[in-house]
This record gives sequence, C-alpha cells and structure tokens, in this order.
Amino acid sequence: MASHIEMLKLAKDPAMVRALAKRLLAIPDHEWNDWEVDFLQNMAKFDGNEVGFIEFVLAHNRQGADLIRRALKQHKQPRLLTMRQREKLVQLRDDAEYLSQYRGMSIKNLIDQCYLARQDLSERNEEFIETLKDQPSIQRRKLGRLLGCCRQLNLIEPYM
Repeated sequence: MASHIEMLKLAKDPAMVRALAKRLLAIPDHEWNDWEVDFLQNMAKFDGNEVGFIEFVLAHNRQGADLIRRALKQHKQPRLLTMRQREKLVQLRDDAEYLSQYRGMSIKNLIDQCYLARQDLSERNEEFIETLKDQPSIQRRKLGRLLGCCRQLNLIEPYM
C-alpha cells in the first residue's frame, strides 16, 4: 500500500500517471476487467486537463452533458487526480506485482501441494489450481484465492 505522500506525488505528476498506466496496460497475459482497461486507458491519456476527465465521465454518463460542458468553459483549471483515482491506480499496480514468497513460504511449494490435493477442492478452484501448475510465482491479485485453497486443504493455518 502506498503512502499518502506517494499518492500526492502521483496526483501532481501527469507524466508519472501516464507512464504507470501504460506500463500496466503493457503487462502480458494480465486479466484486467473491462472497467480497469477503460480506467487505465483514460489514465494513459491523463494530462491534468479538466476536459479529458469530463469526456471520460460523459462517455459513462450522458445525463447533464450540456451542463457539464458549459461549466467547463467557465473553469479551465488544471486538475489533480481524485483520492479514489490515486488509490485505484496504486491498487492496480500492486495487484500486478508477482510474488514468489508469502510470509516465508514458497508460492511454488503451495501451488504444488494444492495441485496434489486438488480433487478435494471445488471444480472451480480445481481449475484455478490447474492453471497455476508449474508457475514459480503468482500475481498478488490471485494470492487470496490460492491461500483460500490452501486453508481449505489444511496446508496453512487459518490465520495466515
């Protein structure tokens, strides 16, 4: 999790926002949902200009478009990212990180142990474990699900 100082620096630097969003979009084989792709594409174009933000809002909400456009003509100020946008961008960055260890345990070891006992899991979790077979690391986004499978199989303690 990023500190507020890091998020404020991110908010004040449109070039850093664009670079981070482009880097995240360029990650191969990442499973972004449609909303996240739209968000990252919008952030890849972020220039601190109010108009770009409003066009994104208008694309997702057509009501009141004229009112918003009129207000924009009167107030053309540079815009910082909102706290929620900063948090989401940092969350996506953190979720894209690959982990090979978790609390001193090897992710590969956990995957291998789950794979051997996968028949005791639900069909959905069994398929999930089969997709992870032979991977030395896992995306932080998928870690919770892997740990849930490990708990279900009593490979790790419930508090972990």
